[in-house]
Amino acid sequence: KTGNEINEKPFSARQTGKTIVKYSACWLAIVCYIWRTRRIKPICSEEIEKSESEGDIQN
Repeated sequence: KTGNEINEKPFSARQTGKTIVKYSACWLAIVCYIWRTRRIKPICSEEIEKSESEGDIQN
């Protein structure tokens, strides 16, 4: 079955249920990634130089 008979959800007009499930899973993964990484502080160049000089970063 494709689409809806009513216009309540116009964006699912020509999509099967499987397609909507796939798109939902992708969007959920994106939102989860954003949620997990929202509190990560950006690293400034001074912190990188300090940690390299202390030997914290290993190549």
